[in-house]
Amino acid sequence: MAKKRKYRNNESISYIKLSIVGLLVFFLGYATLQRLNSQLVDVKIEITKSDSKKYLLTKKDVKQKLKGILGYDISLANIGQLDLYNLETLLDRDDRINKSDLFLDKNNRLHIVIEQRQPIVRIQVSGGDDYYLDFDGGRIPVTETFRVPVVTGHVDQYVSNYKGIKDNNLKDVWELSQRIYENDFLRVLVEQIDVNAQGDIIIAPKFPHSKIVLGDALDIDGKLNRISDYYKGLKKAGFDAKYNEVDVQYEDQVVRRPANS
Repeated sequence: MAKKRKYRNNESISYIKLSIVGLLVFFLGYATLQRLNSQLVDVKIEITKSDSKKYLLTKKDVKQKLKGILGYDISLANIGQLDLYNLETLLDRDDRINKSDLFLDKNNRLHIVIEQRQPIVRIQVSGGDDYYLDFDGGRIPVTETFRVPVVTGHVDQYVSNYKGIKDNNLKDVWELSQRIYENDFLRVLVEQIDVNAQGDIIIAPKFPHSKIVLGDALDIDGKLNRISDYYKGLKKAGFDAKYNEVDVQYEDQVVRRPANS
């Protein structure tokens, strides 16, 4: 008799547990469904600034882009309508965006965090549209003016795989621009980079010379080191206006000459 009573008690306890689990699943499903059908309370957009405190795109640009993707203003969306991963993927295709991150908080606010790309050099295109390169060598359309070196002259056309093409001098320009961007002194010094008809790279500094000749792209690091050492020496020796051209294309040499020679 005691065994039967114990069995019935266990059966009752199991039934109660199953009922509780069932209720929890029901309420969880109901709450989830309610949330999916609820409308966004707010949309918060944050865009990281570039080093120059400028923006390649605005919050309005982001909203307009999302409207083009969804077909309606994202602030009117229900949570269940939003595929956040897909929206991130589509936003990341914008040449101005390095990375996007979309997430919902517990108060039904959508947060959109945009990491914009950082221009390091501007390529001047004869008869075409200028563009920037970022640190990774990606192309950025010009929507805002950034104070970065301007590249002029005989620069090869941008193609998506230019870094893998042996004789494409845009790769040389990009690698040189990386070195300049990473060096605080060179970032202040370099105003313009020109590639002449012979493929030689010439830097137009902001002061005090008219030009610095690098020659080809070989041993860029060595050439830039010689430039830095030379300018540090100028602080002690002073600048001779007669020699306003510097040539560092020869190994372990810094040649000064009058610009008209």
